[in-house]
Amino acid sequence: MEVSNPNLIVNSTARQFPAVLLHNIVVSAVATIDLTLPGEFGWFMFRLRDAIPATDGAVLRLQVSTDGGSTFAAGATDYSWAINRSTAGGVIVTETDDADTSLALTSAAVGAGNASTSGIVGEFYLFNANHALLKFQIMGQSGYISSGTPNLQHIITNGRYNSSAPVNAIRILASTGNLTARMQILGFK
Repeated sequence: MEVSNPNLIVNSTARQFPAVLLHNIVVSAVATIDLTLPGEFGWFMFRLRDAIPATDGAVLRLQVSTDGGSTFAAGATDYSWAINRSTAGGVIVTETDDADTSLALTSAAVGAGNASTSGIVGEFYLFNANHALLKFQIMGQSGYISSGTPNLQHIITNGRYNSSAPVNAIRILASTGNLTARMQILGFK
C-alpha cells in the first residue's frame, strides 16, 4: 500500500525534516552570544560544543528577544524552567524555577567547570519562536564536568518564555564571566 500523505514520515529514509544551517560560530571570551531566529522557520535546533565558562561554577543561560536582538527579556518572572540532573555518582535531582530572569541550560545548583577539558556539550530544540499565540519553549540536554569535585553531570532541561510574544533572537550567556564556545543553529520549516 502506498502512502500519499507528504507530511507522514514512513521511515527514516523516506522523508526527513529539511534543515538549514543558519549560524555556525566559534567565539572566544565573550559575555554574550546573540543570534537571530528568522521568521520563515517553524522550529530550531542549536548544538553546543566545547562551551567553557571563564568563571568556575558558572551556569549556562538563555534569554530571548522579541525585537530582533535590540533588547533581551530579563525580568524577574520572564521565564519558567525545570531540569533533571543526574551525576556519575548516581545522584538524581530535579531543579525548578517558575519565575526567573533567564532559562537555565545547565544545573543552577552545580555549575560547569572552567578547565579546558570540561567543556559543555548539548543539543537543544526551540519551539514556537515565531508563533503569535503559543509560548516559546526549549527542551534539550547537556553534559559537562561540574566545578569543584570533578563529577560528570547529565542535564535534561525544559523551559519557556512566560509571554506569548513572538521570539526572533536568543542570547546565550554564562551566569558570571565570559564564555568560549562552538555553536550551530539549524532552522526547520
